[in-house]
Amino acid sequence: MAPRAMLDELLRTGLVEVDDDGLIRNTGRTYIPSKLDPAAIERLGKVLARISDTLDFNNQVDDPQLGRMERHVETDIGLSEQQYKQFNIYLREKSQQLLETLDNWLAMQEGRIRNKGQQQERIPTKRLITGVGIYHFLDEKLAFEDGYKEQQE
Repeated sequence: MAPRAMLDELLRTGLVEVDDDGLIRNTGRTYIPSKLDPAAIERLGKVLARISDTLDFNNQVDDPQLGRMERHVETDIGLSEQQYKQFNIYLREKSQQLLETLDNWLAMQEGRIRNKGQQQERIPTKRLITGVGIYHFLDEKLAFEDGYKEQQE
């Protein structure tokens, strides 16, 4: 993407501001492209490819300790709609905090952020692109009332 097009998009989404002196100031950390934006389609492909690659890798590795992190939690009997709304808020807050913590750690490793006194390391010849994705699922095929009724019978 051309730098000016990127700046325009960041301005449009409110992730940056330009002050009177023309300096650009970051105002957010989360970019979510519109649904039909080519970036959204590319993101969809990357997310599906990465989760598939992780699952495939873990199925092929002999020692689970050598596998990639892939865990999930889910309800046992389901939540009420109000509890679901509360969970959604809680999930967003905690997940964003975790992702920002991990991003800061990665940034320090890459040298995008430096601790005082940290030495600049030589760039290795092999670079590994890595990261963490968190997703929230809702299995709408199992409606709360239907699942609860089945358990009661």
